Amino acid sequence: MTHSFVPKLEGILDKQSKIPHSSFAEYLEERLGNPETLKGPDMRVFNKSRHLNDVDYSLVEIPYSPVIQSRGTKAGYDLRPNAQSSDDNMASTGVILSSIGIKYKGYCAQISRSFLVDPAKVRIFKG
Repeated sequence: MTHSFVPKLEGILDKQSKIPHSSFAEYLEERLGNPETLKGPDMRVFNKSRHLNDVDYSLVEIPYSPVIQSRGTKAGYDLRPNAQSSDDNMASTGVILSSIGIKYKGYCAQISRSFLVDPAKVRIFKG
C-alpha cells in the first residue's frame, strides 16, 4: 500500500485524472504479480521494505484482484466480500475504499484502507 498504491493514488488525485476503478486495480495487480500473465511481482515495490528480505516470492499469490471503490461508482459502495472494481471513473473527492489480498505459503492476509479526500466540515452536536 505504502510503496505503490498511495503514490499512484496521490498522482491521480493531484492531476484529477479520469481513470476507471478497474484500470487502477489492474495496475496494482501487475505490480503485485499477476498469475494469469505468469508475471512475477515488481521487485521495486517489495525491495523498499526491509522486512521482506527473506520472502520466497515464488510462493506469493494474489487470490483476487484488488478492489478500488469511490463515490464515482454508479451502484454505490459494495462492501460484500466478493466485491469487484467497477469500470466507472474514480471520484476526485470523498471516500476512496481499497482492499488488497495476498496469499503466502497457504496463509491469507487482506488489507483494506479508507482514504478521505477533501472531506466536508461537519459539526458534531453533543447531547
